[in-house]
Amino acid sequence: MSAAAPSRWPAVRAAGIAAVLFVHGLATLPLPHSMRRASFDEPVAQEELSAQARLLRRIGVNVTTEELVDVMFRSGTAWVSVYNAVLKPLEPAFRITGTGQSWGLFTYPDTFPHQLIVEVRSSKSGPWVTLFAGLDPEHRWMRDVLAYRRVRGVYDGQTTKPGASWNNLTKWLARRAFTEDPAVQAVRISFRRFHTVKPGEPPDTTVEAQRHARTWARAQVMR
Repeated sequence: MSAAAPSRWPAVRAAGIAAVLFVHGLATLPLPHSMRRASFDEPVAQEELSAQARLLRRIGVNVTTEELVDVMFRSGTAWVSVYNAVLKPLEPAFRITGTGQSWGLFTYPDTFPHQLIVEVRSSKSGPWVTLFAGLDPEHRWMRDVLAYRRVRGVYDGQTTKPGASWNNLTKWLARRAFTEDPAVQAVRISFRRFHTVKPGEPPDTTVEAQRHARTWARAQVMR
């Protein structure tokens, strides 16, 4: 009797596992999924670029921040082309299986964090009173909800154009505030951006103007 032919299943399974590891490993690398030249003008990017240029000059590589931006933009654009060529055709499968990876983990240190602020007032000319401020122990309204990681994913202070999820969240928060206190006539939800510095550096007390502010009147929400 002839020996049974060896099964090809182990090899097929190994190839499938290797393909999955390669695809998702590529997707999770802390490298850009898109490139915009304007992104290098953001404060956190400028701070990191200046620090990297100084470090390179210390080891003998004489480069300016502008030259470093050119190099990083060209290399980043090349990487995005590879990323799109490999992963874009697989997006339908990712949507069906729910296994996509749309963001990189720890892609850059956020030295300009955003603080979510919820304020109310009882009249058109009255002062704004803070109900909630992120990480502020004195303003804790709905903190258990707003600090929860899945809710924090709904809003993103870093974006330049907040989408529908931000508008929906602010309207929902306004409705909660109006329901809890009949005296409240307006609710304002916004972000404030701060600058954190390294240990030993002088603190930066500059606070930017409110970002992405949404103000809701009682009549707009409680209909």
